[in-house]
Amino acid sequence: MTTVATIKRLATTAGRYALLSRDPYSNQKTKGPY
Repeated sequence: MTTVATIKRLATTAGRYALLSRDPYSNQKTKGPY
């Protein structure tokens, strides 16, 4: 089923956004403005 893959993708994306909002300064050093 593609449901599992979709859930994993959403979880990974949510995790990345959480890191960006939680630790913006370190992300600015590595990824630029975001």
